[in-house]
Amino acid sequence: MFLLKVLFRIFADVFLSILLDFFMLRIQTPSLLVEDALSRSPVTDDDVRIALELSGVQPGVGEHLYYAPDGLSPELAQAITPMRQRVASVLDNMGFSVLLAPQPDSRVVKPGVWYALSDRDIVFKHTAGFSPFRFDVPDHPHLTAERIFPLRDVNGKLLNQALSIAPAMHDVPTLADAHFELPLRLRLRVLLDAMKGSSSGLSPLGVRHGDVKPDNVFVLPHSRQEVTGKLFDFEGVTPLSRDSLPVFSRLYSPSPYFGSHVPRLKLAGDTFSYGISLLEVLTSDDNVIALYKSWGKRRGVIEKFAPLDTPPLKMLELYYRGFSRLLHDFCQQNRISGRIEEMILQMLDPRPEVTAPSLNSVIRIVQVEYRLP
Repeated sequence: MFLLKVLFRIFADVFLSILLDFFMLRIQTPSLLVEDALSRSPVTDDDVRIALELSGVQPGVGEHLYYAPDGLSPELAQAITPMRQRVASVLDNMGFSVLLAPQPDSRVVKPGVWYALSDRDIVFKHTAGFSPFRFDVPDHPHLTAERIFPLRDVNGKLLNQALSIAPAMHDVPTLADAHFELPLRLRLRVLLDAMKGSSSGLSPLGVRHGDVKPDNVFVLPHSRQEVTGKLFDFEGVTPLSRDSLPVFSRLYSPSPYFGSHVPRLKLAGDTFSYGISLLEVLTSDDNVIALYKSWGKRRGVIEKFAPLDTPPLKMLELYYRGFSRLLHDFCQQNRISGRIEEMILQMLDPRPEVTAPSLNSVIRIVQVEYRLP
């Protein structure tokens, strides 16, 4: 009888565990289901073929892909070699001529990047410092086609490295490159297009870009509105549900402005980065860098006179007050309207009780204020 009770208890535990796992799978967010399904397998032949199709690349005479392996750490070189060989094999079978060494080119050859001489090619790039997360960028008019893969070492352990496969965009300027060539209305239009990509392309999937800045927005010609914007460089893409989030570029990240007390909720989205990017588009990168440096000095004064036992939320409040005064002076000097100033301050507000405006509301306000179609 005792043995039967033990067997029944074991059976009940196993059954309840399976039932719980089933229901938990049902209530997971779509982005987590995608992550669970995709993060278990390495890059396959089909992955490469699909990436090539997304980029519109066709094999042909003179289509040579180059790979620059110099300067990689031994750990990363060991992890990337099998994938590099697989990619080279697939490309070779598809009719591409592949060279696995740096070749003379008009562009600067960087370690870990595939290049080609033609304008219709694809770039394979791996980047350190980002959370490994497999992700396919959704088909969207304001997002570039890209596939992100986590890298593993020879033992199968995930590295803090990401591999991206994306179409190469030779001679396509970024919003940062074209800042002084474009009038303000077109610069704003390009940035708002990138916001549309984040809002309607990434947010429904429960992910953020993680590295929004004018350097990561392409400026492309458009038949009806002169130019359009496309967000690219998705190696930092991260599910909003994750406990740990990758680091933004320093100038566009809330932590250097408000310290380590910034709530995770304020780190999870791209709103802060878009706020700083909007300031840069309205003025210039030099002005934003000057604002950043001025705030660093003022923040140092606040920290010097604040008691050592000041609670984190109180420090955030002190930071916010000091930064809001500095931003007000900055906006007045650069003739930024009060309505836009108020909106940007909300986008940059680190306090947990303040809800950041949605990107859709930011788009509408900017369109009305600057009379954009």
